[in-house]
Amino acid sequence: MVNIVIDNVGLEIEPDATILEAAEKAHIKIPTLCYEEGLSIYGGCRLCVVEVEGERLLQPACATQVREGMVVKTHTPKIMEVRRNLFELIIASHYISCELNCLTCSRNNSCELRKVAELIGISEVRLRTLDKGYPIDSSSYSIVREPNKCITCGRCIRKCEEVQGIGIFTMANRGPATIVTTYENKGMGNVECTNCGQCIHACPTGALHEVYHYDNVWKALNDPEKHVIVQTAPAVRVAIAEPFGCKAGTIATGQMVTALKRLGFDRVFDTNFTADLTIMEEGTELIERIKEGGRLPLFTSCSPG
Repeated sequence: MVNIVIDNVGLEIEPDATILEAAEKAHIKIPTLCYEEGLSIYGGCRLCVVEVEGERLLQPACATQVREGMVVKTHTPKIMEVRRNLFELIIASHYISCELNCLTCSRNNSCELRKVAELIGISEVRLRTLDKGYPIDSSSYSIVREPNKCITCGRCIRKCEEVQGIGIFTMANRGPATIVTTYENKGMGNVECTNCGQCIHACPTGALHEVYHYDNVWKALNDPEKHVIVQTAPAVRVAIAEPFGCKAGTIATGQMVTALKRLGFDRVFDTNFTADLTIMEEGTELIERIKEGGRLPLFTSCSPG
């Protein structure tokens, strides 16, 4: 263990920890955008810079390892000014127009840019936002990419490569024109994307979001000629309860079905039913293979349900 002082608070911490991890342990909030726990350190946004006694330059907290006797300041006037300037440069690359505004953004209730702005204390943005003019990538049937909202934090690149092991993203161009894109800018629907959605969770700005079908659903529900059916996955009945204030793990099957019926769905089906059918088919096939000397092992999944 090593002893450090951070914002006049003495702290004992593991020698391989970073200043950012030390600050978290001391309940000191340092703003970040490119950092995500579990991913490799990128240190691109520089919003987490701190002053270290004896160092001439500001140091990125996410990439600087602690050492014995280190004295750190995280919110001096110099640091705050640098963070404000850096944030203004970042937000200038996050183009918002009449077509792409905060009210209709997929992250309007969970925008990390807004949270960081509040933490840094941004009251005005002096720089004009850049209209990069990139078209929206709608080539995938499940994920939409809006390059004009991208701040090139690189989190989606690292998440796809390091966590999922796929690596469909890369950075292209230089300077203000830098953009996260796919191979030869072919679009997410034309590369080896598995549509897992991890990049959406990693993106702090709404530059990546799922394909929405709200309008089509409402159109179907309001069509008197249609008999509209909805089928829910087992995870939904649990996950849907927590955002409504229920204890994590609460099963809300009855409330969910009632809500769907009130929305106008004629029938509500449970994926468990079709999963059972799939299990019966799998079991039948396994017994047949064993009895008739078929190929083993048999790989199964209830997902076809």
